[in-house]
Amino acid sequence: MPEITVGVRELLALKYGPRNISLTPHPAVLGQGIQGHKEAAANRPAEYQREVPIESGWVEGSWRLRVRGRIDGLLDTGEYILVEEIKTTRAPDPRQLLPEHNEFYRAQVTLYAYFVAQDNPDRDVRARLTWWHLETKEETIIELTAEEIASGEGLFRQLAIEYIRREKTRWQRLEQRNNTLAAMHFPFPSYRPGQEELVQTTALALEHGQDMMVEAATGIGKTAALLLPAISWLRTAPADAKVFFLTAKTSGRDIVIETLKLWPDIDLVTVCLEAKERWCTHPDGDCDSCPLARDFYPKAAQLLPKMLAAKILTPDLIYQFAGIEGICPFELALEAATHADMVIADYNYVFDPMVQLQRFFGGNKIPAVLLIDEAHNLVSRGREMFSASLGKRQVLHLQRELKLVQPELSARLKELNSLLIQWNKEMKAEGTRQLLLDKLPRGLPAKLSRLAEELALAEYSSPEFKDFCRALIRFNKIVQRLGQEHAIYLERQGGDTFLNLFCINPGPLLQKQRQKCTAVFFSATLSPGSYYRELLGCRDEYLDLSLPSPFPKENRLFVHIPGIKTTYAARASYYPAVARYIAKVIQQQPGNYIAYLPSYAFLREVAAYLEYELPGGYRLHLQRSGMDMEEREELMQGLTGPGANIGLAVMGGLFGEGVDMPGEMLIGTIIVGPGLPMVSPQQELIRRYFAERDDNGFLYAYLIPGMLRVVQSAGRVFRTPADKGLVVLLDDRFRQEGYRQLLPQYWQDEGLFSDNWLQRIRKFWAKNAGEA
Repeated sequence: MPEITVGVRELLALKYGPRNISLTPHPAVLGQGIQGHKEAAANRPAEYQREVPIESGWVEGSWRLRVRGRIDGLLDTGEYILVEEIKTTRAPDPRQLLPEHNEFYRAQVTLYAYFVAQDNPDRDVRARLTWWHLETKEETIIELTAEEIASGEGLFRQLAIEYIRREKTRWQRLEQRNNTLAAMHFPFPSYRPGQEELVQTTALALEHGQDMMVEAATGIGKTAALLLPAISWLRTAPADAKVFFLTAKTSGRDIVIETLKLWPDIDLVTVCLEAKERWCTHPDGDCDSCPLARDFYPKAAQLLPKMLAAKILTPDLIYQFAGIEGICPFELALEAATHADMVIADYNYVFDPMVQLQRFFGGNKIPAVLLIDEAHNLVSRGREMFSASLGKRQVLHLQRELKLVQPELSARLKELNSLLIQWNKEMKAEGTRQLLLDKLPRGLPAKLSRLAEELALAEYSSPEFKDFCRALIRFNKIVQRLGQEHAIYLERQGGDTFLNLFCINPGPLLQKQRQKCTAVFFSATLSPGSYYRELLGCRDEYLDLSLPSPFPKENRLFVHIPGIKTTYAARASYYPAVARYIAKVIQQQPGNYIAYLPSYAFLREVAAYLEYELPGGYRLHLQRSGMDMEEREELMQGLTGPGANIGLAVMGGLFGEGVDMPGEMLIGTIIVGPGLPMVSPQQELIRRYFAERDDNGFLYAYLIPGMLRVVQSAGRVFRTPADKGLVVLLDDRFRQEGYRQLLPQYWQDEGLFSDNWLQRIRKFWAKNAGEA
C-alpha cells in the first residue's frame, strides 16, 4: 500500500491557496510572530498545551494518506476540549483581511478540531481562531460554530481524495519517466578521452551522496558526461528529487538544452529559469498592482499539463505559454519548476539568500543534485551573495524625504544617520578611509530589523524608498549570517560613507545554504584544489577527478616571451615592447588573435603603439569600458570575422571567459601579465584574513584569482579537437615559482619556457600550413 505523508497546510492549499501573486507581507508571517504567540499563550490557564502535534489518515483503495500538523493551543477544561489557532497581525481589524487569509485559517482550525474529535469521540470539541494584535496586545477571537466543526469530516474527505488523485497522476508519470531512463545511454557512438571515467566517477559520487570536484579541460564533453549519471540517478532517488544544473552565464544554459535534445526518447521535464528582471514588464516589479498577477494560480493550473508535455521548457516557450492566459512568465516558470525533474538556473537561485528558491530549499528540503558549471566563478559570486552595505547618503536622503509624510520613520533613519556620522568623524580623525569593526554595535541589528518591518507596512512609495528597502532587507539577511567569514568595516568612497558586511570566505555559507544537496563542482580550472574546496564549500568527504586535455598536442603551442615587466611601477617602460611583440606574433600567421591586457589604461597605451606596428592587412579592435550588448556583439563579430583581426581586451572581462570562438574564429591569444586583481580594501581584507590563518594571504587574494584569468583567457583558443592555435605569455613573473605552479602542468611539459620562441612559432605554423 503506497503511503504518502503531507502537512495540513499543504493539504489545505488544494482548496484555499491564493489566487493572486502578492508581495504584500502576509499578516501572520511577521518577524514578531513567535513573540506574539508567546504573549497570547501567556494569558491562558496553566494546563493549556502549546504546539501540540496531531495526525490523521485516509485510505483510498490501495493508497494511504497520512496528514500531520501542529495545533497552536489545546485546552481540556473537563467540560470540553478547546482547539485554538493563534495568528499575529498589525491590521486594525483582522476580520477585514483578505478572504483567502481568514478562510485558510478557519479551515485549518476546522481540520484540527475534526482530528481531535476523531481521537476523542465521546468528548465535546470546540474551536476558535485568535488574532493577536502586536501593537495593542489585544486579541480578536473568532469562534467556530458547531456546524463548521462538523464540516471538518467532509472537508477532510474532499481534500484527501483530491490529494491522492494528484499523487496517483504524479507517480504514474514518474514510473513512465523511470522506464525511459532505464534505456538511457551515452548519446554518441564513442567516448572522448576521459569521458567514460567522468561518467563512472560521477555515478559513484551520486550513489554515495558525496560531493565531487572535477577539473576537466574544455572540449572533453563535460556536459553530456555529467548529465547522463545525474539524470539516471533520478530513477532510484526519492519521488521529489531533482537535478539542478547551475550556470553563471546564458551560454552554459544553451549547451545543456542542446545536449538534452540528444535524448529525445526520455520523459524528462526540464525548466529553464530566467532572471526575474528580464521577464518582468511591470514598473518596479510591484506584483500587487500588476495585471499579470491577478488570478495567476488558477490560470497556471490550467496551463501546467500542456507545459509539462513539452518536456524542455525554455524561457521563450514559457513566455509564450504565459501569454496564452496573460499571467506572469517568471512565476509560471517557478510553478513549472515545482513539477520538473531538472531545473536549469543561475547560481543565485540556490545560493543567494535574497532569491533562493524557498519552495525547494526552504523548510521542505528536497533531495537534489547540484551540477555547478564553471564552478570557479562561484567564489566571487558567493562573496557578492553574502555581502551587503548601507550608504549614509541614501539614509540621509530618505530621512529628509519622509520627514513630513512619515515623521516616525524619519526619526529612526535620523538615528541611523547619526551613527554613520559618528563613524565618519572617527575616520577623519584617524586620517583613514576605512574603519574595521569587531562587531556591529549592540542593539543595531534589532533596530534595523524593526525598521525593515515598519518600512514594509508604511503607506508610502518612491523609487528611492524602494531601493533603500531592498538594500535594508539584504543587509538584515546578511546580519543573520555574520560569522568569522565576514569583515565589518566602514569606508569613505566617492563622497559617501558605507557600512559594509564583506564576505571573505563564502565556502561555509555556500555549504550551509545548499543544506543536504550533493554538489558536483566542475570547471576547466579548479587548481589549486585546496583553495577551491574551501571557498566553494565542498564537504570533507568528496571525490576528486582531474582529466587532461583531450586535444592533440600537435594542434597547440604554448610560448613565453622573456624580457617584459608589467608591474605597475615598471609597465610604462614596456608599452612599446609589448606592442612590438604582439605585432611580431600575429605577423607569423594571418588570422584572428586577441591580446589580453591588465587594464583599460594599459590597453589604450599599447593600442597607441600597435597602430604603428600593425602588420599589413590587419584590423585593430578595442574593448571599451561600459559597452552595451549591441556594442559587445559588434566587437565580437569584428574579432572573429574573415581576414586578419587583432583585438585588445581586458583580462577577466567579457571576452576572456564564457565566449566560444572555435576553428578559425580565433587562432591565438597573447596574454600580457598575470592578471592580478587591483589592490583594494576588499582584496587587502582577503589577504589579511588568509595570512593570519596560514600565511597564504597573497596567494588567495591576488595570485590565484590572477592566474585563473590567464588560464581562462588561454582557453578561448582551444574549443574543439580540430582547433589549432597558440598561447603566448608576456611577463617575466610567469617564470617565478609561485606563478609557474598555478599554470597547467601540460603547458610546461609541452615547452612553454623553451628558448627560441619566434623560431618555435614559425615552425608550428609551417607544420600546420593551410590548416590553421
